[in-house]
Amino acid sequence: MPGGSLYWPIWVAYEPYTRTDYMYGWKAFSEKNGFTSAQGSMNVPETLLYISYLYLVHSQGTQLGATRGGAKPAFIAQRYVGGKSGALATLFGFTAAVMTCSKTLLYGA
Repeated sequence: MPGGSLYWPIWVAYEPYTRTDYMYGWKAFSEKNGFTSAQGSMNVPETLLYISYLYLVHSQGTQLGATRGGAKPAFIAQRYVGGKSGALATLFGFTAAVMTCSKTLLYGA
């Protein structure tokens, strides 16, 4: 919110947005609207699932063969994760994607 400790370095670019969409401004806060808090609460497990997916892919995965033009840098190369780690990575990635999709559909409604 404007005047907060992190407003200037991080959130100043969102100021026009908070004036337009009252759900993320002082109006909703003053009316004790719980949607923004609920949204933030759902963002935490979603983000943790994405981080877990990325961790598994990069720590347990093996880089697939080099392509034409040489090998790609490790952070953008295709990786394969097999076994239990692969199943867990798939579950984490799919669950996080479903959460993202459902929130997107909710916002559009």
